[in-house]
Amino acid sequence: MVRFSFFVCLVFSVLLFGADVPKESQNPCQNELIIKVNQQGLKSIRFYQLPKYYWEARKCQKLQNRNNLIAQNERKQIDQDYRESYRLEGCASSCTYLAAVAVLYFYASRAMKKS
Repeated sequence: MVRFSFFVCLVFSVLLFGADVPKESQNPCQNELIIKVNQQGLKSIRFYQLPKYYWEARKCQKLQNRNNLIAQNERKQIDQDYRESYRLEGCASSCTYLAAVAVLYFYASRAMKKS
């Protein structure tokens, strides 16, 4: 019985006087995903991080009464993609140019046969 009461007192003292764990930032706008998306774009996070990003972004929007945070980040990503795709580079450009030349060649050869 003495051991049991000693054990209960020890557990209660640990629970009551234990060190407080600091809470995470209460401001959802200071979340690392939101900061990363603001700086580097929406494509900088992985697809499995998107639900968490949208959850935190919605909480940030509600906190600041801003309804355009998600739309603003998505618009920045679309603009960035447009600027990068203005010039075709790499494998995509080779495939595109090859397809365009093939279509023109076959169209021209078909038109020459009809004459």
